[in-house]
Amino acid sequence: MHLYSSPHGSRLPALESNIVKYRAMEMILVIFHAEELRRLIIDTVRVTDSIRSALARDGSTAVESISQSTKRPLQRALRFLVSNGSLSEEEKAEIEQLVDYRNHVAHRIHHLVADIGNHGFLREYREFRDKNDPQYDYKALTRLRFYRKSLPDRLRSRHVMTVSLAPLLFRSAEKAIDKEIRRLSRKIDRQLACRKHEIAELQRELSLQGTDLEQDDLQPYHPANQYESGNLTKRGVEIWYRLYDLGKSPLVAAHLMRISLNTAAKRKRMWQAAGGRERSKTNLEKIEMLKSK
Repeated sequence: MHLYSSPHGSRLPALESNIVKYRAMEMILVIFHAEELRRLIIDTVRVTDSIRSALARDGSTAVESISQSTKRPLQRALRFLVSNGSLSEEEKAEIEQLVDYRNHVAHRIHHLVADIGNHGFLREYREFRDKNDPQYDYKALTRLRFYRKSLPDRLRSRHVMTVSLAPLLFRSAEKAIDKEIRRLSRKIDRQLACRKHEIAELQRELSLQGTDLEQDDLQPYHPANQYESGNLTKRGVEIWYRLYDLGKSPLVAAHLMRISLNTAAKRKRMWQAAGGRERSKTNLEKIEMLKSK
């Protein structure tokens, strides 16, 4: 049996499309602020070391030597800031996690949007995904901005700091992105409220309680209703028409039969052309004949 996909197919509904846009905008800002935070920490320790070493009488290194060829310079700089009380161990761990998250955005972005897609394979992936696979973090941008704003005030009293033009060059773009994020957030909230209402209505309409299709061998997604290819058998066609006899909408029929919404709409037009509700008189007889096939 083929994997179940959403009745909407691979095309994302408006709500999910806007969530993708929202995340894309945030991820642009995550990359910028994570890089700036990393630069701030490394440059502060590197420049402070250079100046204090030059002022030391014996020429010894006064802080933490970080050259261009130093491996893992961020971790080395963070260790020094913890040792002199500028950061706590918890803050060090969080900054490392935020920079790692930036690397996920740059190199494993597919994991950060895998929870949005419609395809049946993604349903299987979301259920059995590795616990170490990165997931989207809606708090990352807020925490990055917190450190970008608070760290300079904490470091400048005991360290030499450099000035970067990057925030100035990025300011206009960031304001435009922030404005779009706020607009999308309001729109997503409205669409989410509508979606919750639609789901409640859909769940009520999905019920087959009290109908002939409640029987186990007449369930809409019974294996005998579809071929391996996903096409309907004769029995499946009659079950489908019975759903319309019961007043089910194409969307509900698509969910129950696990076929695309386009196919459901096409089948309803065929049902209407064949006489619509007048077919219900002979529909059950046909189903009974096809049950054994």
